[in-house]
Amino acid sequence: MIGFKSKQIKLILLLLLYFLVQVYPSWGKVYSSKSGRDFASFYYAQKVSWSGGNPYDARELSRRSKKDKTRNAVHPFFYPPPSLLIFSWVQPFSLHTAYMISFFINHMVVAGLFVLFRNWLQISLIPLALLFALCTPIGDCITMGQINLVILFLIVWGLKKQRGSFLAGAAMIKMSPALILWPQIIWRKWQFVGWTIAFAIIFSVIFLPFMGFEEQKSFYTDVLPQFSSGQYSGLKVPIHLSSNHSIPEFCAQWFPAEKGTRISVAAQKFSSFVTIGLLSCLSWLAWKTKSEIKILGAFVVLMVLVP
Repeated sequence: MIGFKSKQIKLILLLLLYFLVQVYPSWGKVYSSKSGRDFASFYYAQKVSWSGGNPYDARELSRRSKKDKTRNAVHPFFYPPPSLLIFSWVQPFSLHTAYMISFFINHMVVAGLFVLFRNWLQISLIPLALLFALCTPIGDCITMGQINLVILFLIVWGLKKQRGSFLAGAAMIKMSPALILWPQIIWRKWQFVGWTIAFAIIFSVIFLPFMGFEEQKSFYTDVLPQFSSGQYSGLKVPIHLSSNHSIPEFCAQWFPAEKGTRISVAAQKFSSFVTIGLLSCLSWLAWKTKSEIKILGAFVVLMVLVP
């Protein structure tokens, strides 16, 4: 009984630590920010798409934000068309209200992730709680109004339950989770692979009434290829931004771009070489190892570094 109470006290203290580190500081920033930070891209893409406009036209997003008097410019929207379905709930709300609602949604997602990791990885309760309490990127992600925690939840749920529909959902919100399908192919988990591909198509079909086939195709043929060029649909944030921890940024340091260009051709090619090399090494390890969780974790890390 004494040990049980001691464990309860530790959990209460860790919950308090989570509140002090993750909740309280980020809530102050979210509440005081009228611009919505990165969340504004999701918000205005959905608003523009709902009114029949092009969510991938950054100028159109900025025109809408100026009309609302929330911010002068909005960063381009980069995500696949079906991703707009997950933001349909923002319609009745102002940018600031929707941004604050996303704060609470994200913390509920964090709670779900805690339960998933606890059950799947069999990590001791106290160390896992301490990790969640002190992992400052959680608070940073929520403060910026990003979608990464939802993506991680869908990935973990899909892999834990072997539900391709959840991995497809993650990939149709943000393209990079599709990389995690590769080790499943190596392990010949054809049912999981098949369901993932099928649901990716289904989600695109479901979105056809909101965005036609040609408009959806333009994302894959026009918008997505811009990532490899570093142009980012007119995004003016430099590739050497301090929070950009990516393989292309690392290569751009070795091969600086000429004045007036965002990334050099040499950096692009070397970045591709490094990415293919890492992918090849992980593929070989996936073929040889019996520890699927470690390989999946490595692919998640690669998924973050590649874009």
